[in-house]
Amino acid sequence: MTHPSPKVLVIWTRDLDSDVKNGRMLMLRALRDVVRGFPGYREVQYPSVFESKGTSRGLVSFVVAILTAGILNRPRPLQCALFAHTDEVMKRIGPIREEVVIFDSVRQTDLMRRLRALYPGKKFILDMDDLMSRRMDLLAQNGFRPSLGMFQERMPKLFAALLSFKALSGLVPRYEAMSLRRTEHEAVALSDKVIMVSFDEARMLHERTFAPADRIVSIAPPTHIPAKPRQFGTNDEPIRFCFVGSDRVVQNATTIDELLQIWRTNAPSSELVIYGQQNRSYDLPSNVRLGGFVDSFDDVYDGRTVLLAPTRMAGGVKTKFLEAFAHGAPVIGTDLTYEGVAKASPFLTLEQIGGVEALKDPEKIRPLLIEAAQHGLGLVQQEYSHAAHAQNWQRQIQQTAAA
Repeated sequence: MTHPSPKVLVIWTRDLDSDVKNGRMLMLRALRDVVRGFPGYREVQYPSVFESKGTSRGLVSFVVAILTAGILNRPRPLQCALFAHTDEVMKRIGPIREEVVIFDSVRQTDLMRRLRALYPGKKFILDMDDLMSRRMDLLAQNGFRPSLGMFQERMPKLFAALLSFKALSGLVPRYEAMSLRRTEHEAVALSDKVIMVSFDEARMLHERTFAPADRIVSIAPPTHIPAKPRQFGTNDEPIRFCFVGSDRVVQNATTIDELLQIWRTNAPSSELVIYGQQNRSYDLPSNVRLGGFVDSFDDVYDGRTVLLAPTRMAGGVKTKFLEAFAHGAPVIGTDLTYEGVAKASPFLTLEQIGGVEALKDPEKIRPLLIEAAQHGLGLVQQEYSHAAHAQNWQRQIQQTAAA
């Protein structure tokens, strides 16, 4: 039985028309393309307290939101306190006549609570992305400095600088992890459907919250697949390695440090190119160079380049390896590199190829690399295309509206 397409309201905390091109923004733009296909689609921008009130008044509201939550014994994550002032966005939303409301982050939990009280019959879908409490736990356990992602840039510079103090490097992630666990639990209870990108983290969240079996689901992130990917092995030049990612992201910074150490201590003769905008200064060993930001992965994956991504931090889905597969390139990583995705294709790890010694003469593992690239491209084409992503989202919206 088919159901009429529901009217959909989406509330964004991010400016999707900005120049930001990270993985999360690309996924949200893909979601916007999907929901714009529903008749009666409407979208509202949710400003942070600093955007709606200015620096001084926004800072007061931000601090009050944290203190008030503490007094009520309901600790509020700093990320959520940025959006705890809901009056402005409520004015923008106005009366809700749509059947389905989509929220783009657990940071909107305060708004979700308020809207649920007003509209108990509406269907709420939370696009949670990844399990942020787990990410903060990992930061705290490894002694990394806190990061609120792109929202740190939307704070006053002085306040954002405070979060970078070494004295807070353990305190803030621990507080965020604790308060986010509570918030995630509440957000799941307020939602009719929760969407995550990682199958593993969807399972973890379900085990934490004891939510109904069909409430928390995973939808694989979409990946751009060129019409004619340049398959690895079609370039006769020597094999080279690359890594793609900015050191502004903690897990990228730790991977870059490990790669540089490998080239310093083992001296592979193959070239390593590190792409992305980097903030730190580097003393690069031989055969390593910085490639800077690139507009297209076509400039990276040229038929002879291998993505080398020995990830040591768990969480979410690392889309960089999907992008490499989509462009016909093989990937060498760790088990954590491939966390959260279907294991339908054999993935290469450093351990499987014989450790870092294999990097000294990659020609010896060329057959393995060609096979991995072929399997990877097939996996992405089958499960991670924009068409598959759109179909999965359309199905979840339809089913949630009809439930």
